Amino acid sequence: MSMLFISGLTNVETTVAIPGFPLPYAPVHYPFHGIQSTVSGVGVNVAKALHRLGHSTQLHSLIGPDLAGDTVMMALEQAGMSTHGMSRILSATPQSVILYDPDGRRLIQVDLKECQETPLPDGYEPSLQQCELAILCNINFSRSLLATAKRLNKLIACDVHVL
Repeated sequence: MSMLFISGLTNVETTVAIPGFPLPYAPVHYPFHGIQSTVSGVGVNVAKALHRLGHSTQLHSLIGPDLAGDTVMMALEQAGMSTHGMSRILSATPQSVILYDPDGRRLIQVDLKECQETPLPDGYEPSLQQCELAILCNINFSRSLLATAKRLNKLIACDVHVL
């Protein structure tokens, strides 16, 4: 079993089924069983997939001290994943809302809070030292980890989105 270090976005994602784009205005819509919320984000999605494949994952991410942050911690624990690398230092946990239609078209609204200007707190280096692979997702707080992973002679993987 490989030990994998993952640094990436964690958010609470809400998906909403709509009849189509453009969405006609109405003061209230009732998409019965069409609204779902889950813990998501590239970091969580990568960590969860690799965890299910049998790897030991150490996810490092930023969340807030709010209900959404509590939900993140509970979801990771229920999945049998470590919460050691989760830092509750943001004012609130990032969230996203995704509207999607029957044809698969979607509109994504992402609120990163202050994720892009907040670095990971110190203390991640021991986990990075022990890992076989550093997976550094495309979010600003992962950038500073590149130099550390290189200095530690770690294999590095990253992701690319929406080119």
